[in-house]
Amino acid sequence: MKRSTALALSSMALAIKLALVPVHAQSPATGAVVQTQPRGAAQVWVYAYRAGQPASGVEAKLGARVLGVTSAQGVVGGAVTTGPQTLIVRDGQREVAIDLDLAAGEQVQIALQFVPGRAPAYTLKSSVKGTTTVDLAAREAAAAAAAQAAPVTAGADAAAPADAEGAAPGGTATLDAINVAGEAVRVDDQAAYVDLERMSVSVDDTLSIEQITRAGDSDAAVALRRVTGLTLVNSRFIYVRGLGERYSSVLLNGASIPSPDPTRRVIPLDLFPTDVLEGVVVQKTYTPDMPGEFGGGTIQLRTKAIPLQPFFRASVTVGGEQGTTYSDGLRYEGGNNDWTGRDRDARDPDTTLDAVRNAGGFFAGQSFGNPNGFTPAQIEAVGERLAGNSSYDPYTTEIGPDLGASIAGGQRFDLSDDVRFGMLGSVRYSQQWDTQEETRRYLQASNAGLVIRDETQLMGTTREIDLSAFSVLGLELGSDHRFTLTSMLLRQTEDEAREETGTIDAQQLQRYRLEWVENSLLSHQLAGQHRIPFFAEMADFDWQYTDAAARRYAPNTRQFRFNFDDNGRRTLSQFGESNEQTWANLDDDSRSLDLGFKAPFAFNEGATYGTVDLNAGRTLRDRDSYIRRYGFGFRFNDGNLFNQVIGLPGLGQMLVPQYIGPNGFVLQEVTAATDNYVAEQRIDYVGLGVDVSFNDRFRINAGARYETNDQSVSTFSVLQANQRIDSRLDESDVLPSFGATWMIDDAQQLRFGWSRTLSRPDFRELSPAPFLDPVLDILTFGNPDLETAKITNIDLRWEYYFSSDESLSVALFRKEFDKPIEKLLLPATGSLLQTLANAESATNQGIEIDYFQRMGWADGWFGDVDMANWFIAANYSWIDSEIVLDPTRAGVSTNLNRPLEGQSPYVANLQLGYSSPEGTHETALSFNMAGERIVQVGIDTQPDVYEQPAGQLDFNWKWQFARDWSSRVRLRNLLDPSVEFQQGNINIREFKRGREIAITLEWSPKKD
Repeated sequence: MKRSTALALSSMALAIKLALVPVHAQSPATGAVVQTQPRGAAQVWVYAYRAGQPASGVEAKLGARVLGVTSAQGVVGGAVTTGPQTLIVRDGQREVAIDLDLAAGEQVQIALQFVPGRAPAYTLKSSVKGTTTVDLAAREAAAAAAAQAAPVTAGADAAAPADAEGAAPGGTATLDAINVAGEAVRVDDQAAYVDLERMSVSVDDTLSIEQITRAGDSDAAVALRRVTGLTLVNSRFIYVRGLGERYSSVLLNGASIPSPDPTRRVIPLDLFPTDVLEGVVVQKTYTPDMPGEFGGGTIQLRTKAIPLQPFFRASVTVGGEQGTTYSDGLRYEGGNNDWTGRDRDARDPDTTLDAVRNAGGFFAGQSFGNPNGFTPAQIEAVGERLAGNSSYDPYTTEIGPDLGASIAGGQRFDLSDDVRFGMLGSVRYSQQWDTQEETRRYLQASNAGLVIRDETQLMGTTREIDLSAFSVLGLELGSDHRFTLTSMLLRQTEDEAREETGTIDAQQLQRYRLEWVENSLLSHQLAGQHRIPFFAEMADFDWQYTDAAARRYAPNTRQFRFNFDDNGRRTLSQFGESNEQTWANLDDDSRSLDLGFKAPFAFNEGATYGTVDLNAGRTLRDRDSYIRRYGFGFRFNDGNLFNQVIGLPGLGQMLVPQYIGPNGFVLQEVTAATDNYVAEQRIDYVGLGVDVSFNDRFRINAGARYETNDQSVSTFSVLQANQRIDSRLDESDVLPSFGATWMIDDAQQLRFGWSRTLSRPDFRELSPAPFLDPVLDILTFGNPDLETAKITNIDLRWEYYFSSDESLSVALFRKEFDKPIEKLLLPATGSLLQTLANAESATNQGIEIDYFQRMGWADGWFGDVDMANWFIAANYSWIDSEIVLDPTRAGVSTNLNRPLEGQSPYVANLQLGYSSPEGTHETALSFNMAGERIVQVGIDTQPDVYEQPAGQLDFNWKWQFARDWSSRVRLRNLLDPSVEFQQGNINIREFKRGREIAITLEWSPKKD
């Protein structure tokens, strides 16, 4: 972890250092940082497209000042002075000069289209003057026709009119505006992402940083639940269109990243704070530049880029939760450095046990078959050290408030006219507490139906510590070459103390779990974007190398159980759950190289144009996971002493030196033969896509991806050196895709998409070795006969755009699965076992409706209130799915036909918000609800377990109360409904999350 510590310290140093330079504020627009508008300033944003695709490397200059070069999303801009001035936009040797006369506070968005063999066209949208559209090609044609019709004067140049209106490619075109719409528009970050969504070749849903900030969401998982058709499960996993995490992939800046979850491929999205994000794109139709594992959709996380202007920001947050803050919670003695989220030495394994693990051995005593084992004295010494360094007895104490702080800064340096260097650094820390009380019921079948067999009460307190460090270094060599190094450390630690009391299998008991889990992701991405001097200097070559390491570290997890006899006396359990301490670690490393080449083309004098997109790359993954389990066995010779010791008030009073030894508690290793495994994967791919537009009305994109996958997993035993189970999946696939768009008119378009994709089994799912699912707490057996599931995807979406950031869309989709992978439960003595198998088939289909509009149409409804500053956002998804199980593989599943696990029949979002014209106040009230969904399939005629709907209402208010100071109030879960898991008509789990409040104070000094 030395690299992660260095990154955090360097990011903080960079942010503090940048606080010493002249500062500006960060604009939300596409993550770029721009100069804060002094009173009376204006903003200009340029959106460049090359043959219908976002164009990077396009330079924008306003007079002598270089605004910057467009990003990968084709966007550049910033705050500018008012008055008459000329904007020069240059793409290679092609230039467009646009005369502007900017008013105070005016916001201008200019979208340009560059096509080979055709003069550029642009649309200018002003918040003051409305919309202006100019097509230079049409102007040139009209000028040429006029020149041919006019008499030619001796010595005159017949092409003079064309030169007066605009230059041919290679020259500079100065265009006079032709006003075609007088309605004023709004130009902001949301408009930028709506524009990207509109111009995309695929069906996308976007989430801009402005939308995230408006709702007050702190991490990517919470933010994404507001996207159409997405549901949040377990507060960390996102289901796209009702499909589980198996069918949802996550890309970081276009690259696949590893997961710290030992049994799941997808990374928990609550690991990503929104502070590091520029925006999120959810791609719902497949294209050849995406990984072949594509089900519900691909979530593309885009991190912030280097700033266009220097800025600095610092904030502090304090908050609390109902039922937790200033109430009693359950805690235990940890380490002095626990507040950092990184365990230093409080939970380290004993040096002897760690040495045995590193040597690949097993901690055991001397015996005839193990003459080199440990002596009783050595075992006693190790047991005493382990018990002496462990805390076993939880206690109740008052829980304090939630706390957080962040600091960020960025700077850009113009080293020369053609060389620019930029940097950005940020660090964020937060600590949150959550005490939860839950009722759990265990059912059994009877002649009267399902009845409650057992019931327990669970009470636990979790402290979540989040640390993120983020840095970006960028170098621009003119507009033709750009290099970026993005580094990110994300660490999320959960420290939990939990108590469960009740009756199970007619035994009254009390169980405890003390657990510390560190989930972390450290990634470095080096990327380059280059203009190639071919195809009229409009071809691009991009590359990116990603080195990412995910880790899950769970040191010294303690679980122990007490039983109560008929007289109410509590004693340490003598069953298998008596006491156990585990050390677990997972390292998942990924290295990938992605190459992309994009070249535009045009025919018929630019009437038909498009791009050819070629992609290739390789991803290598290595995973190493171990679990070591230890427990104290009972070897007491004195029965009276034994009864006295196991009846002591706490485990910490039992595991003391006087009771540890050959005639007392004896330490023993109980690691299972399948607790350790290594795995590796190699994916190679080549993708080809063609995007063609006809007369600016019809667009077709088609292509295919050839992908090879070679993955293997080896589960090995530390008890016997030669005992291992190997599984492998080696295959290749061709994945075609086709899409079409009909631009019905300037405001609406109709999209169609078709593709074939796949979903592969994960590492552990291929191994027949049993393993404990750490999330479900169910013993699971993999299946080496699992086959890759094949998916056929069909989409149809109609989109209508009221303005640059207002839209309505209606989508239909259907997915057909061949041999989908499904979890199956099997009965076992005293517990459940889980395995996996390929079902026969499955379908998933639905309707999605998304709407966003400002409420200017309601002016006059509420007196003098200007409703144009209010907005309403809503989306609704209706989803229907069915899976058909193979009767020969269904085990004892109750239903052979049922909805997919985790799929909600509906998902609804509603948001009402307000933004004051001067930016002083910004507020939003957000509501989210998802329908009931299966969380556990039923067996032996028992019904499936459904999580019931629980609507969540959130409120967020930002107040800019001074030039450099602002505050934010976030209220979450205002309704606080009960969370219920129902089997039949009985709640088997129920709890409340509690209402939350957080208040943030932010300082962001502005330049005069």
